[in-house]
Amino acid sequence: MKLQQNRTRPVLAAGSLLAAALLMTGCASNSGSGAAGPGTSAEVSSESQTLEFTGQNLTIDAGTSDIILTSGGAAGAIAVETKVAGESNGSAPKVSTSLDGDVLSLAVDCTGFSLGCKGSFTVTVPEDVAVVAQNKNSDITVINFAADLTVSAVNGEATLSQVRGSTLTLTGKDMEVEATGLATQTVTADTRNGDIDLTFTEAPANVTVTGHDGDVRIALPGGDYRVNTTTKKGDAEVTVPQADSSPHVISVTTRNGDVEVVPAP
Repeated sequence: MKLQQNRTRPVLAAGSLLAAALLMTGCASNSGSGAAGPGTSAEVSSESQTLEFTGQNLTIDAGTSDIILTSGGAAGAIAVETKVAGESNGSAPKVSTSLDGDVLSLAVDCTGFSLGCKGSFTVTVPEDVAVVAQNKNSDITVINFAADLTVSAVNGEATLSQVRGSTLTLTGKDMEVEATGLATQTVTADTRNGDIDLTFTEAPANVTVTGHDGDVRIALPGGDYRVNTTTKKGDAEVTVPQADSSPHVISVTTRNGDVEVVPAP
């Protein structure tokens, strides 16, 4: 594995949505001082790395740090940008980045006495690399992603835009999901507690959503759909055209929550 390290921020082709996602992490765009949280001020550091990677499948484990994921990077390489704010035990938090086979482990150590300690990792992979992205107590943002994707989070939010791989899997606990611009054929979502909002730009072949405590909204482009909804405590509203012979199957099951299957705006 090769490691190239510099202090300049890599240019990513994800547009203004990526810039907004970076701002949401609470980190500044350059190394220097910035706000680490309400009522606190701490140093913000930025570091970029390029890791040699020739595999087709990658698992990203970011611990309790935010993940911002996009595709379109150079072939044979993964670009990782780290942003860290705040202090841990009176000094800058320790950052670890390691690639072992097809597992990329990312961590910012905020244990002990921390003041505004927070980390985020922006990962850019080649377009043909399928990714499993996972963390806990933090957010996952995916923008302009072309391959198969699994997002797994515990107690966090997943925000997806322009995902177009053949399969998308969303799994977690206490996880809110908002996905727009989906052009994915097969979507499976089971987030236990949390709302799920999916908006498609292309008609999917199969969408299966299982919710426990939370609302489900699926917005679909024009065409007929075969829709099955089940909710124990909640209302179900289906306003897309339906046909039993449709190859586009939408199945939603939830325990406590409303279900909407509606035309996309």
